Amino acid sequence: MIIPSTEFTVRKGDIPSYFNETTTAQMEMWEDFRLFGFPNGRGYDNEPALYIDIIKALETEYSKRNKVGHGQ
Repeated sequence: MIIPSTEFTVRKGDIPSYFNETTTAQMEMWEDFRLFGFPNGRGYDNEPALYIDIIKALETEYSKRNKVGHGQ
């Protein structure tokens, strides 16, 4: 099975190789964000840029896959 993407193609059998400590930690960070909001509790200006980049990337993909807008 090939899942087309705008940037690359993912083969179902290759999916486990994409997960490592870094990607798992990023997904856990995104899950925590969705459950509890930003860690510092004062908005995105008070968060590290890398954290914001990870959240934006995962939120964008989630929105595309679930056909929802941000904040819904």
